[in-house]
Order: sequence, then C-alpha cells, then structure tokens
Amino acid sequence: GINYYRLKQMDFDGQYEYSEVVSVAMDDAKGKLLKIFPNPSSGLFSVSLSNPNKERAFVKLLDSTGSLIWEHRFNNQEAELYWEKEFDLPQHEVYFVVTQVGNKSETQKVVIVDRK
Repeated sequence: GINYYRLKQMDFDGQYEYSEVVSVAMDDAKGKLLKIFPNPSSGLFSVSLSNPNKERAFVKLLDSTGSLIWEHRFNNQEAELYWEKEFDLPQHEVYFVVTQVGNKSETQKVVIVDRK
C-alpha cells in the first residue's frame, strides 16, 4: 500500500517543526525471488521462485538445525522464468527456504503448525 512519512525536527530549546508529508508506494511482491504460501501451514505448502532472466539458481529447504531436507539447482540451460514445488512436512517445526538467483539471495522461514 501507500505509506506516509514526515520528519519532526526538534531544537535544543524545545521548539520543533515538521517536514512536508511524503508518500511512498510499497509493493510487497516487487523484487521478491521467493514466495511461500500458505505460511504458517499445517504441513502442505508451496514454494515459488521467480527467475525472469533465467540465471543460475538454487532452492534449499533446511530444518531448524540447519540440516538439508531438500535441494534443487538450476544451471542456465535448465533455468525457468517461474518454478513452483509443493512440500508436505508432517513435523511441527520451523523450516527455512533458502534461494539464490544469480547474485541475489533470499531466505524465508516456514512455520508448520499442528494439523487439525
């Protein structure tokens, strides 16, 4: 959405004045490599990776101790513009999805809650 900001400058004598209001449009998905949904999850969740330039990339799933659960690497010839994988993790735990596309990297945590 749009966020509005202004600065308050306060002098040593206690007097102050505000700057003009500035608006900043925030697009949460813009520039993101990685999307995880739903999160938190009951165990079944999807991971999607954006790779618009078809660069070398990898995706790793780690448990809370840092142990590797799953990994996939793409070289330039295998790289896709958009890739998605579904996971089904039965254990109530926090996992981490680590990805790198070209020289950009991103890590997100996935919370697995009790199934009902």
